[in-house]
Amino acid sequence: MESKETKAAANNEPMSLEESFYNCYFYFMKAVGVLTLDAAKQCEVMGNFSVAWEIQHDVLDGGTSLVSGPVEYLSQSEKDAITQVATLLKELPDDALLSDHMRAMNHPSWSELRLAAARLIEQLDDATKRNGEFFDSQRSQG
Repeated sequence: MESKETKAAANNEPMSLEESFYNCYFYFMKAVGVLTLDAAKQCEVMGNFSVAWEIQHDVLDGGTSLVSGPVEYLSQSEKDAITQVATLLKELPDDALLSDHMRAMNHPSWSELRLAAARLIEQLDDATKRNGEFFDSQRSQG
């Protein structure tokens, strides 16, 4: 995914709530994409630094913002799908969050999360299309 710049960002204007939501969604989906990767690739993409913690918090923070934010651009089923993955992330055992990155990322709990993240991407297909349409419309206005 390429970085998203909208008309407001290009003109140094403050983001609207709508634009903020769509930016949050864009980066959340990037984090979910990393969650789907195998352990070695996750470590590589995350720079071998606090891999488990970074992935956990990137997805949790973005997901929480999307589900509980002030704008309602997701359906209840889309919110529920995000919440299911967030719950799995919150329930990770300490052994899955070790500083030994490869050992942590090879914990069986991450295997279940990788599958859940792949399902989430499918479940959010319509939301992802809407996100792309938003950025397309912003580019056409600029």
